[in-house]
This record gives sequence, C-alpha cells and structure tokens, in this order.
Amino acid sequence: PKIKKGDVVVIDRKYNYDSLKEGDVIAFKKDNYIVVHRIVKKLEINNSYIYYTKGDANSSIDDIIIEKNIFVGKKVLNIPGIGYPTVWFSERYVSNITTKGQKECLYIKCNINLYGVICAVVLLIGTIVCAIYAIGRSDKEEIVYRETSTVDYKVYLKDNSFYDTPYLGDGMAYVASLIDKIYIDYDYSLIASAKSNIDVNYKIVAKLTIGSQNSSNVFFEKSYDLTDSISDQMVDTNMYHITRQAVIDYNYYNNLANEFRASYAVNTVSRLDVEFIIEEKNNKDNDYVMNNRSMSSLTIPLSEQEVSIAMQENHVNDVKKIIKEAKYYVKNKVFFIIGIVLVAVLTIQMTLMIICLLRNRNKSSKYEKYIKRLLTAYDRIIVNVKTPHNKDKYEVIHINSFEELVDVRDNTKEHINYYIIEEHKKCEFYVTNDNDLYLYEVDAKDFDGKKK
Repeated sequence: PKIKKGDVVVIDRKYNYDSLKEGDVIAFKKDNYIVVHRIVKKLEINNSYIYYTKGDANSSIDDIIIEKNIFVGKKVLNIPGIGYPTVWFSERYVSNITTKGQKECLYIKCNINLYGVICAVVLLIGTIVCAIYAIGRSDKEEIVYRETSTVDYKVYLKDNSFYDTPYLGDGMAYVASLIDKIYIDYDYSLIASAKSNIDVNYKIVAKLTIGSQNSSNVFFEKSYDLTDSISDQMVDTNMYHITRQAVIDYNYYNNLANEFRASYAVNTVSRLDVEFIIEEKNNKDNDYVMNNRSMSSLTIPLSEQEVSIAMQENHVNDVKKIIKEAKYYVKNKVFFIIGIVLVAVLTIQMTLMIICLLRNRNKSSKYEKYIKRLLTAYDRIIVNVKTPHNKDKYEVIHINSFEELVDVRDNTKEHINYYIIEEHKKCEFYVTNDNDLYLYEVDAKDFDGKKK
C-alpha cells in the first residue's frame, strides 16, 4: 500500500467533491473514525456523484458508499513515518475508545511492567553512551600574551647651509628653528602562547599640552587624530604585527604653543605627545575575556628657546596572562543528534509512566473501584481465568448481585471464576455446578450515575 502505518496524510478539505476521479485517495467519515482509502469507482445518480472506495491492502471494496455528506477531503501529501510515535503510543497505552453521550472516553492501559522499565533503562544507557561520544571537554588553559613596541623617528630639517643630510636620526640634539617635520615609525608585536582570535583597533593621536612653567597646572590641552581608527583581526594565530608612521608638522604645533604664550603673557612649558594607541578585545569565537589597551608614545618639547630639544620615548613591553576556562563542546554531531532523539523518547516514556501511575492512583472509575473491592474482599474464593466459559455446555442462570453468587458458591463449594470481557469496561463472575452455570455480569455502563 502507498500509505503505511505511521505515515501522516495531509488532506485538502476544500477540494471540489464533484471533481474527484478514480484513483484519487480521499478521506471520509465512518462511524467515529476518519478513513483514508482510494476511489475505485465513480457513478453519477440524479445529477450527483457517489464513489466506491477500497484500501490498497484490502481485497474487497468498502461496504460504504461515499456521498458528499461524509466526504472530508482529498489527499495531497503523504509524509512517511513521522506519525509512528502516535501509533506506538496508541498501540501500547490506549486500550479502546467508547462514546458516552457526546463525550469520548479514552481508557489508558497503565501497565508499568518489566518491559516498560527495561525500555526506560535501555534508553537511559543509550543516552549516556551518546553523551560520552558526542560531548567533549577542553582543559583549563593559561594563555600568555607578550606585547612589545619600538618607536623610531627622524627629524627632517629646513633648507640650511650647515647640515649635509636632509634629516637627523634619533637621540641627537636639535635646533628648534631648523626643524621642518618629524617622521615617527611605530612597530608593535603581540605574541600569544596559543592560537587566538582577537579584534584589534588602533590609531595615532597627537596631544598638545600647554602648562604652567612654575607649577603642574595645565592651561590648555587638545587632541588631534593623525590617523583614522583602524580595525583589524588576529584570526586563529598566535602572532600579530603592525607598523605605522606618523608625520608631525613641527612648526604648526610649535607656533600654536608660542601664540598661546604670547597672547596671554604667561610663562609656559609645552609639549606634544604623539601616541600610538592599540586596543585588543576578545573575538566572539573566544571563550575567555580579553580587554586590553596599550600605548606607545613619543614626547616632543615645544616653545623651547634653548638650542637643544630632547625627545622622550615610551615603549610597550608587557606580559599578560589570561585563564581560558574549560568548556564543553560537540565533538561528534551524529552521536549528539542520536542522543537528543533518545532523550526525547525517554522523556515521553517516563511521562507516560508517570501519567499511568497517577491515573492508577487517583482516577479509577466507579466500575474499576467496584471490581477491585470485590477482588480484594473475596480473593480467597475468586479465580482469575483467561478464557471465557462455554455457554453451550451449561444451562445459564443469571444472578443479580455478587452476594447472591457468593451464596451459590457457599452451597456448591465451587470457586468463583473471574473473566475480563473488555478491559476497564466489562467482566463476568460465574460458578459452574454440574450442568448449571451461575453468571453475574458487570458492565461499566451500569455505573453511570449510580453508586456501588
């Protein structure tokens, strides 16, 4: 058959009834169920259509004529297998469905037997095994970061009759009036003890500071961005290296400092701090926190009347340690998916078992309570039998109450047989004596609105 147990069938309820044809698979109502069968014959009667259907696995045509009032819809899609958990639940836990007025009463088999316990244990063991093979744990690790930087500069001179070279190197004395531009070269390295993913941002800033010559007071301070902020990444590597250059127009900043001193007639000391600022933050792929800010700078004195100018460098040479905490990760996706499925099935299994336990304890019907009371009170004279009696061999005498049946048993000295006709709904107690069969029947329907 095209549709198998556990398949989910998608039905188009708005499909035109008259447009159906032989070979179409349709859904229709029969008793309290929805049946999905294939049309094998189409007939027109009195300007309307009727259909005959048959299941693909059946040998004969259905004993029902399909008319518009019982037509539900036409099959448009068949999804194999995904409804099997519902079928499994129905076969294992659902005993039967009966109609009581307009309400449907679902009786659940609550047999928490050895099979159910073994099934739960197997699922649990399977889940644990999958977890062992699917989940890995990294070790706690100490990562060491070493930062180093150097600053090199050249002082370019204005045209003059004294120096043969266009610039002077670092560590020398300079005449302020001869300075044209200063070229500063920054070199920065970050070395890690393990491969890392780090976001790096850096820029070069010049900060002009004009202060009092006689105290630590600052009269004026302003920062100038010499480069835009640049973003870069250190990707799955343990080393990062950058070099950048800044060009300082010495006369521009020196004139600002001199103009301030002349304008306000104060004794000032001025300087220009050229800073290479580097910020490192952990990338989103890292499982540890890193938030570091480093700075390599060069200080250039301004407004100096003396012949010599001293430049002071500030280098980075630092070591930082970061603890990378242990973490769990998926090392085998196949076992991980299987484990998730097993957890879901185990959850369903345990939920059903708990529901059954609660129903057994708290939600027994009047019929079940009555039968349980009889079996408990008369357990010494009642025998549970698995096969029904043969009424043809006996003359059946119907008894109206269990107490009367007990009197018969006392007189005949025969045991009382107990047979379940329909689980949770109907049973019978009987005593046989020679050719007579004394029968007491108990039906759940008789308990509606009554007290026993």
